[in-house]
Amino acid sequence: MDGIRKTTRTRRAGKGAADKVYNALCYVRRYLACLGVDKIFTTRDLIPLVKKRSTLDSYLSRAVKAGVLERLTPGVFRMVGSSKSRLISSLEIAAAKRRAFAAPLLVSASSASQTAEDANQAVLEFATTGSCASFERPEVFTLVGGRPFVQEEERVFVKEIGNRKKALGETRVGRALREIWLEGRRVACQDREGLRQRLLLLYARFSRDERVLANSYRKFLPQWISDAMPNPASESLALLSELPRIKKNGRLKEYSGCARRRLVV
Repeated sequence: MDGIRKTTRTRRAGKGAADKVYNALCYVRRYLACLGVDKIFTTRDLIPLVKKRSTLDSYLSRAVKAGVLERLTPGVFRMVGSSKSRLISSLEIAAAKRRAFAAPLLVSASSASQTAEDANQAVLEFATTGSCASFERPEVFTLVGGRPFVQEEERVFVKEIGNRKKALGETRVGRALREIWLEGRRVACQDREGLRQRLLLLYARFSRDERVLANSYRKFLPQWISDAMPNPASESLALLSELPRIKKNGRLKEYSGCARRRLVV
């Protein structure tokens, strides 16, 4: 942050207004000094460290112009290191913005595949239990068939959803079911048998534990989805019927852990 510190010092005269601005930002500088290269942060992370937002905004603007920080999108920055700084994905930026407003970011199966496989995707959609939002990334650099980097426009939408959709979580099963739900009943149920076949194809790709987990998610799903799901396996029904005893004996982690998740509570 030396570049910003020098520009502030040249403007101050004695104990003038510039001194006050410099002192007001000392904790911001300390915070940024603790961050590593490429570390993402938001303006809201720094607001508790200053008295006035305008002082902070002015400082961050100067830091961006000096090349100390990089503005990824309005309100989201990262510390600039060497010229070999890694590319920041839209998923990371969207997650940082949602976290700043105390809301989770949820990924659909389609947006997950777009993020992982197609870096040139022009539009990405995510979901959150907070307020809806959207932002543009004016500069997205991607490698295309070994050619030089290409500058593109990318737009990210974050859609507001309810708590039951959030409860489906970020498992592969939960994302697939939430994607159907987000399409809406009118679109997904244009052909009743078509929805059943779609769910059967999903089940065919799921592992044994994932099929058991899918039945556990039915308590969160609307009836038009749960009625179209394949008949639950006897293993799933036996496990759900024993749920009170599993909770009482403190064994819930055996079935809801990341390694072998078969229950959702």
